[in-house]
Amino acid sequence: SIATVFYSDSAPVTHAASVTSLPLPLYTPVADCSTSLLFLPPSANRSSLYIIIIVEARPPRRRAGSGWGRIETMEDFVLSYVVTGLAFWSTAFLVMRALMPKRSYEFCNRAVSTMHAVAAVCMACLSVQEWSCPVCPLNAPSSPRQMRALAVTLSYMIYDGACCHLSGDARLDNALHHLISIVGLAAGLAYQRCGTELVACLLVTEISSPLLHLREMLKELGVKDTDLNLLVDILFAVTFSVARMVCGTYVTYRTVTADNPILIKTMATSLLLVSAYWFLRILRMVRHKIGKKRLASKAAGKGSM
Repeated sequence: SIATVFYSDSAPVTHAASVTSLPLPLYTPVADCSTSLLFLPPSANRSSLYIIIIVEARPPRRRAGSGWGRIETMEDFVLSYVVTGLAFWSTAFLVMRALMPKRSYEFCNRAVSTMHAVAAVCMACLSVQEWSCPVCPLNAPSSPRQMRALAVTLSYMIYDGACCHLSGDARLDNALHHLISIVGLAAGLAYQRCGTELVACLLVTEISSPLLHLREMLKELGVKDTDLNLLVDILFAVTFSVARMVCGTYVTYRTVTADNPILIKTMATSLLLVSAYWFLRILRMVRHKIGKKRLASKAAGKGSM
């Protein structure tokens, strides 16, 4: 802090014997600083009026990973990752279409989605502050790593929502999932808080995504109604159930019971409800697949007799 003191011997002794602090909008060349004007009125032991100007400089935010350390605001930091992410996912999709011209639109999109799922899980794991308590601290300022993970995922959700719309996927549950995710991520980035809760949510929702996309891509590759396809289905069902319905319920509980903004609480609860709906559908799918496999085995056994 830098303090400059002015005093006057001719000041009238009529001020209250207290210190008054007023914000002073002075220009300073230092980034992120606050300036205050303090009045020390005359008293019985002090006949002069002191005016103190205090300039307090705070460390500026710097771009994470930047070798030059260029100063920028957190808004620029987030916006740069969202815009760059949108360009990256869109370019990756076009590259997939060029490399695999015989594959469907959905196949190429799922390949990009698998890339994001792996990257999101890695970034979420790297941004956990304390593994002994992964959902700690609650309602705390988001770290740069958490903001980066959320911004990259926000860019992907915008890209994926646009891809689903262009492909004609008008399913209500899918649209709600994208809307809830985009609003929740944008709210967390705008508040610059709740990074712990949002990253934990990102981890439990994306950890089962590679298996989800793999099972759908195997169908297009012709690996359908096989032992490999059934194995992937079961692994996906188990991972989804444990991650979303067990860990996800715990994360939602911690988010809702903490002193978080109402929008964050609403989006966390909504995402859990969508996950519960998908969980019921997955249970029916697995039961159908196992029943179908048993009938095929019985038919094969009777044919060999």
